[in-house]
Amino acid sequence: MPTSLFLETGRRYDLDKQIRKLVKSLYKRYHQLRNGKGAETDRDYLDLLYRYRQRSLFEAGGEQFEGMIHGINAYGQLEVSVSGGIRTFNFREIQLILN
Repeated sequence: MPTSLFLETGRRYDLDKQIRKLVKSLYKRYHQLRNGKGAETDRDYLDLLYRYRQRSLFEAGGEQFEGMIHGINAYGQLEVSVSGGIRTFNFREIQLILN
């Protein structure tokens, strides 16, 4: 569904300022990757990942199970620690069950 910053927050924004901030952030990340500092980008992402390293309830393939987000692999798949090892999931293959 289409949306906007105003619809999501109820506030008006200076779009030129927001675009400059976005470009600055993209430029910073691009240079991190170009300079071989991709691990910093990965670490920042994981630090912001909801329920990272916290025991949680998930659903995938019609089954519910407990697990803990372990990380993201080189293919962008979510790695979840479960009893018996680590399972990997593509985008939208797994859901976090909130109580």
